[in-house]
Amino acid sequence: REILVGNTIPVARVTLSPITGPAPLVVRFNAISSSDADPGDFLTATWDFDDGSALLTLPITGDAIGSNPGDGTVVHTYPQRGDFRPTAVISDGHPGGEAQWVSPSLITVGDVVAGSSNPRAILRLDPNPPEVGQEFLADASLSFDRPSGSPSDIASFVWDWGDGTAQGNGITSSHTYTEAGTYIIVLTVADGETPPNTDSASEVVRVGTLGGGDEEVPVDRPPVGFLVITPPTGFVGEQFTFDASASSDPDGSDEALSFSWDFGDGSTGVGATTTHVYQAARRYIVRLTIEDEDGLTTQMTREVAVVSLGANLPPIASIAPGIRSGVAPLLITFDGRNSFDLDDDGPLNFLWEFRSNGQLIDLLTDPVVVKLFETPGDYTVELEVSDNDGGISRTPPEMIHVTASTIPPIDDGSGQPLPDDGDGEVPDSADQRPSRLFCGLGSSGASLVSLIGLLGLRVSRRRGRRP
Repeated sequence: REILVGNTIPVARVTLSPITGPAPLVVRFNAISSSDADPGDFLTATWDFDDGSALLTLPITGDAIGSNPGDGTVVHTYPQRGDFRPTAVISDGHPGGEAQWVSPSLITVGDVVAGSSNPRAILRLDPNPPEVGQEFLADASLSFDRPSGSPSDIASFVWDWGDGTAQGNGITSSHTYTEAGTYIIVLTVADGETPPNTDSASEVVRVGTLGGGDEEVPVDRPPVGFLVITPPTGFVGEQFTFDASASSDPDGSDEALSFSWDFGDGSTGVGATTTHVYQAARRYIVRLTIEDEDGLTTQMTREVAVVSLGANLPPIASIAPGIRSGVAPLLITFDGRNSFDLDDDGPLNFLWEFRSNGQLIDLLTDPVVVKLFETPGDYTVELEVSDNDGGISRTPPEMIHVTASTIPPIDDGSGQPLPDDGDGEVPDSADQRPSRLFCGLGSSGASLVSLIGLLGLRVSRRRGRRP
């Protein structure tokens, strides 16, 4: 490795995905694995996308998340067909402290495919179904625009509740039905193009009432979908198997379920299990609609990556199930060890992205990570897994809901509550922050020790009041 006097040249490591697809092709670059041996050096990347666009310089590492975070990622759109070989210069800011990265693979952009830029509408209801007079939440956060795959590129969300009342707007909206009955909720999303591309999703809800009487309506539940695609990533000309046979109807006959498939390339299919062969290399959105004998439906979507024969197969990112809600401070372990590489071409790289209100708040890079959520709110976690040949896979965002504690304030025996400094913790006059003694554990470990110390403090004070 080349070393300058008084300065070490950084090491450039970059992943990118996808490397082929129809125009406009959105490619995500990630240089977070680039490194520098000199402590205190902050890295930047200057990107040349090889399509005539201006050079772009962004930080890779920064002094603090939220101040100069630089998560190492950049997204670029190739609007027209062609072959491109992007490059990047990783710099530590010192003279001569630069390393160049050249993409080992050409980015191949094909002709525009009709419908490839249309958004996808996905809705969820909580609770589902609601009861008369019960407010419920309608959530469209799993919807996304294509080809970016991001919900932030959708310009509008419109909700039709099916009861003649005013429509709702926004990525989430709430509603209350005043009468029992069957309603069809329709979500329509539109992107920001001119004219806009749109997509709709619907769900039938049967709103019942509590108690008896003639007005009581039996509450039917929609089917519960279960979908497995084998392989999740494959080659052009390879046969994919789509299996939804484990789906069920919670209040009806599983045998009466019907299955309709949209494979994302203009082809369709029916049946609980089916097969399909893709003829072009790109990413496809597969949509499954399951309908029960009462007309209630459930929709599921999955992404399938199809690559050219002999090309690198990207890994599959997976987050193990676990706790996703609780009372602050909430400590959660996230496990990505179920992720795997289809062609096993080296160890996988892990990048966990935690966001609050869309803003990046933390980045972690181990297969298993522990995250402390200290304040109430809604958070998201995404896992990006990459291999050493530029293949990248990302999980959809998972929601974490953290609520405030309902435990009443603790007094010190004087009858007066202990002062609260506004962060939800009770200060200790003798030993303000025990976690500072454990700074070597890192922020998560220190917060955990602080939390244990706080619990011990409460126990000791309660014991102290006993005669």
